[in-house]
Amino acid sequence: GELEHRRLKRFYVRTNKNAKFVSQIAKHQRRERFVNKAHKQAPAAKQGGAAAARKAKARRLMTRETVRPLRPGRDVTEIIEQSNPGDHHAISSDQRTHMDITGFVHDNEGDPAVKNFARDLRAHLFQHLHTGADPSSADEEYEPSFEDLAALRIRHDRMYVHKRMLVNYTSYDMRREQDSINPSSHNDIMLLAPPGSPHPYLYAHLLGIFHVNAYLAGHGNEEPTRIHVLFVRWYNIDTTLPWGLNACRLPRLEFAPLDDDAFGFISPDQVLRAAHIIPAFMHGSSDDALPGFSIARADDESEDDQDWNYYYVGM
Repeated sequence: GELEHRRLKRFYVRTNKNAKFVSQIAKHQRRERFVNKAHKQAPAAKQGGAAAARKAKARRLMTRETVRPLRPGRDVTEIIEQSNPGDHHAISSDQRTHMDITGFVHDNEGDPAVKNFARDLRAHLFQHLHTGADPSSADEEYEPSFEDLAALRIRHDRMYVHKRMLVNYTSYDMRREQDSINPSSHNDIMLLAPPGSPHPYLYAHLLGIFHVNAYLAGHGNEEPTRIHVLFVRWYNIDTTLPWGLNACRLPRLEFAPLDDDAFGFISPDQVLRAAHIIPAFMHGSSDDALPGFSIARADDESEDDQDWNYYYVGM
């Protein structure tokens, strides 16, 4: 009847409208029949999957409302004082936006990103106060003892969070450049790798910028020292893929798994500059490296709470 005539017209617009349009309409009809047949054979599974997806989305929305990401709100204004271009970096000294460390860990309980957050932070601060501000002088093999961490004092148990940091560096053409890095958008950074590493650089995803006022009790001077800290999620270099000019390939990265120290703290002095990290879309996405919702993922990333399996480093 008339409805079937309209259906044929709908298929006609999908053809190239030449002399072979009849066979092309027939192919579209066969494809539609196969899809409808598969849909009728498994309606219960489809409905169950849709219901599970709705429940998972509801759980994510509830979780997003209760967690506390390590960054100020979008409405917070922050001013970075004018700095010397010769300085390595500049971060605001503002202390209006702060978080209680214990409260932050409690609010994000169950998130793998904040597992051992307080202890690892205290260990990082102890290394800074014990060896000085130069991160290269820190002994990475030294594990602070319980007595070492007990001597560390953090004023008011607070972290003062910041929106961004400015990093000054020298470009390849010997010009002085500056990168603006923040945990919300421009949040990939590169660092110099230790000697003997398979790749000259380390790459990390920035999750938070903050400072604390800390000191070591019983060490004479107990005046708190302002220590700036970056909370990061590490990338691993995919050593199975050749890269470089000879291979005509970019270096490939993947997020470090949870059993490989996926999260950590670094000093802003260790940052070389911002990095251009490109998702490798063809390899798909998954939550193998970080299951479930986490503050380690930006608010605007996929609703499935997944990461891309691989990334490329723009050079």
